[in-house]
Amino acid sequence: MSFHDIREGQTIDLPGGTSVQNARLNHPSGVLGYRVQHGGRAVVYATDTEHYAITDPKLAKLAQGADVLIYDATYTPEEYAGKVDGVPRTGWGHSTNEEGARIAKELGVKQLVLFHHDPAQNDEAVAEKERRARTIFPETVAAREGLVIEL
Repeated sequence: MSFHDIREGQTIDLPGGTSVQNARLNHPSGVLGYRVQHGGRAVVYATDTEHYAITDPKLAKLAQGADVLIYDATYTPEEYAGKVDGVPRTGWGHSTNEEGARIAKELGVKQLVLFHHDPAQNDEAVAEKERRARTIFPETVAAREGLVIEL
């Protein structure tokens, strides 16, 4: 195995026609999101990212038209705003299920995978996040152990 530093916005071409693009996402300690393309398909992995009043232009460029967007949906909108326990999560670097659905719809994504669930959420809470996101973007699934997605 060998490791290499990458620059933000760099595209890496791998053997077999696979390419990997990256973009810096919204997280206090910094994080990169990735778009992996192969055979005319694209999967975007957007972990540890927080939404703001507009769609992050870097995320939009990375995820536009992707077959699958794997998106940080740590909180519900109510948890994010602090309406559940009085502790707003603004600035913590994580997003919501409904924001993920809105972004997927806006960017013409084919399937949204909600992931990075808050460890305090049980299976029923995750299923409810999935249900609510589907009202905005029907092609949504919550990540769970054993989930397989065919491209």
